[in-house]
Amino acid sequence: MLSYFELNELLTSAEAEICAAECHGFLCGQICVYGYPYEELWQEFIDAQTDDIEVRRDCYREITVLLDDIIKNIQLVIPRGLATGTHYINMKGWQ
Repeated sequence: MLSYFELNELLTSAEAEICAAECHGFLCGQICVYGYPYEELWQEFIDAQTDDIEVRRDCYREITVLLDDIIKNIQLVIPRGLATGTHYINMKGWQ
């Protein structure tokens, strides 16, 4: 999984309009709302400005891998009979 610094470096190399913290917040919000972020939406949010198609493609590919890793490590649980609509997030291995 990419570290904060690796993600920030990746975004910088792609000339993205956001930093790693903003990317993380946006993606986590999308996971909470949709279960998995819409690719077109997060790519638009990242707004990679580089003219180098390979760099942009690498950036998006690495973020997709990161998302897949995050999804695998988060278990969304909605208890039966919960009438409030509240969602609980259990993080596997959380200490």
